[in-house]
Amino acid sequence: MSELLDFFGMSRQDILEAGTKDLLSMPCARPIVLTLRGGVNASTGEIGRGVGELERLEVRCRSTFYERCAPCAARSSRDAWMIGAAGISGLKSLKIPKPEEQYFYFLTLTAPSFGPVHKVGRCRCGESHEEDDELLHLPIDVASYDFTGAATFNLLAGRLWNRTVTRLKRVFGKDIQYLLATEPQKRGLVHYHVIARSPRPLDPLAILAEAAEAAVYTGPRRSGDEIRWGCQIDCKRIKPGGESGRQAVNYIFKAMSYTRKSTTDMQESQAGSAAAQEFWDRLETEANRLRISGEISGVKPLRTRRYGAFGGFTGHRLGRSRGWARLADGAALSLARLRALRTAWARRGEGESLGEAEYLAAEPQWDPLVQDEALRLRDRLRQFGSQRE
Repeated sequence: MSELLDFFGMSRQDILEAGTKDLLSMPCARPIVLTLRGGVNASTGEIGRGVGELERLEVRCRSTFYERCAPCAARSSRDAWMIGAAGISGLKSLKIPKPEEQYFYFLTLTAPSFGPVHKVGRCRCGESHEEDDELLHLPIDVASYDFTGAATFNLLAGRLWNRTVTRLKRVFGKDIQYLLATEPQKRGLVHYHVIARSPRPLDPLAILAEAAEAAVYTGPRRSGDEIRWGCQIDCKRIKPGGESGRQAVNYIFKAMSYTRKSTTDMQESQAGSAAAQEFWDRLETEANRLRISGEISGVKPLRTRRYGAFGGFTGHRLGRSRGWARLADGAALSLARLRALRTAWARRGEGESLGEAEYLAAEPQWDPLVQDEALRLRDRLRQFGSQRE
């Protein structure tokens, strides 16, 4: 691995480009080792399913969370950025043209309050908190905090967004496209960032009004408790071209970075806080209780525990409409599609394989040295990326 810590004499752009390239080229820190039999027996010439000798093949784990596998998460982050950029400025490498005569808007949707929490500066608890205070974003009075309401909102957040985008398309036209990133807030609730694209100019206040009217219910046929967005929602127009180009790209990068957060990232400043651990455990326990109880229509217990889930939310971290970015063949650009394109490029010229491989077993491996180096490089890149030129 090339040495990237000596950055003297390099510009900020050079640092980011060199660091990103090096991080993306690192091997997987947690590869899956597949034991298989090939489709060709070299000694007898037999061709068929699983007639060859035993082989071992390492494949990437493709995790999207940095603390699980930083190299794979970095590649996934780059793919997510490509999807976001393709819908705004196009991608020459994939022959995706730049959208013409389009208007872009950045929409932020937050959860309502379920009880007062500790904040930076003078707080309602009567004390003043610094930015690294372990009590930040935790309930001031745990006994009166609405854990049921918070867990219910997380469970229905995806459904609420679907209702919101449906309202927007009904009012402003079906040709509205969007890119969505989910941020898990430190207060344990879902926080959405949306980049919307429209072929006609829209009024940001009208967008906010329609989003505020969106609602879902905990019971069937509009019965039960009503779930809506919080009062701290915002919408502003962004201009990808001209002097505002960098700002638009920063919006994309910020939105994409949120999709790689998990509870570990969210609690870095609260790692030693027993109160923080108790809060998160209680919120997750309440979400599981609601799933099992059947009190919320359409919400069922999880069959398997999903990594990166928090407070009842287990939905997709990255979302986009089908028309956000399309390839030349008309297929929608997605993470799976990008992986398939890379695989096809890597295999070109090899010809058709004979026989079929038979996968016998799979076992995960772990390389802490690769993971530590990748996390160190990621943190260094984040540090440089946050500095102003």
